[in-house]
Amino acid sequence: MRRRALIPLIVLSTPAVAGAQAPPLAWTAPRGCLTAADVIERSREAGLDAEHVPPWTARAVVRRARGRWALDMVIRVGDDVVPQRRAAATCRALVQLAGVDLALVLNAHIPPPVVTVPAAVVPVPVVQARPPPEPVRQVVVPEPPHERVRGWRVVVGLLGGVEYGLLPEPVPVVGGRAGVSWEHVRVEARGSVSREVSVARTEVVGGAATTFGATLQAVDLSARGCGHGTVGRWSFAGCAAVSAGWVDAAGVGRLVQAEATRVPWVGGVVGGEVLWRAARWLVLSVGVDAGVFWGGRVLLYNSLPVNDPEGARVSAVVGAAAVL
Repeated sequence: MRRRALIPLIVLSTPAVAGAQAPPLAWTAPRGCLTAADVIERSREAGLDAEHVPPWTARAVVRRARGRWALDMVIRVGDDVVPQRRAAATCRALVQLAGVDLALVLNAHIPPPVVTVPAAVVPVPVVQARPPPEPVRQVVVPEPPHERVRGWRVVVGLLGGVEYGLLPEPVPVVGGRAGVSWEHVRVEARGSVSREVSVARTEVVGGAATTFGATLQAVDLSARGCGHGTVGRWSFAGCAAVSAGWVDAAGVGRLVQAEATRVPWVGGVVGGEVLWRAARWLVLSVGVDAGVFWGGRVLLYNSLPVNDPEGARVSAVVGAAAVL
């Protein structure tokens, strides 16, 4: 029994005709797709009678275009040539279709059994009537909803993290994002606002030390472009952005106040982002940005500066976005 169980595997995984130089199935597919061995395994699961399969050859070419997988396969059994064409959303689904087609075509060409009678009677071959093989119809497997190939998608989400550079100390920031994506490219607009920061400077005036204070708050608006690479549910993006915004300053204290000030700034950043698709419509992300900015200086009374007008900035943010 153990030796007989190996016969189907040997017939299908070695050349069908003794002395052939190539395996029966010549399989050409992009990197990452399944192999000819997987197609043979699917045909066995589909009911291929491997012990009685006639000599055959097949050539299959798999292509991927616009997010879909297409198969062109030609099966030769004796003098018969049977072309097949299939399309599916994934390589795995395409291999399943190829295995079913291979089993149907080869089983239809198995010769009918010959029944012999006892030796005393002249043996007469009995040919079992078989209906003619039905033409193989092209079947397109319906795509599951989560694998549906779509064009433009709208991305809307919230962000939160830590920013350092625009203000004298690291501060929490919150904001939002909105944009569109296509395949491996995303373009979006972002906006965020920081928590208020209290700063103070001391100056000797008339022989006495006087402290001047203010609260600062930064607003950041940016236009961002990203390129994506995807592995399963994970995506890795490299991004570049042009940023602009302002720093709001207001005085604090009962005796001395700062000038009410709104100082604009501009800059640019580059960064990276890791995204995970938690559900069909929900994406979680973690990103880090670094860049430079140029702007104005916030001055208290007596021209005491409390911020840097230019320099480097870094930020780390996490986010959640809905993909529509």
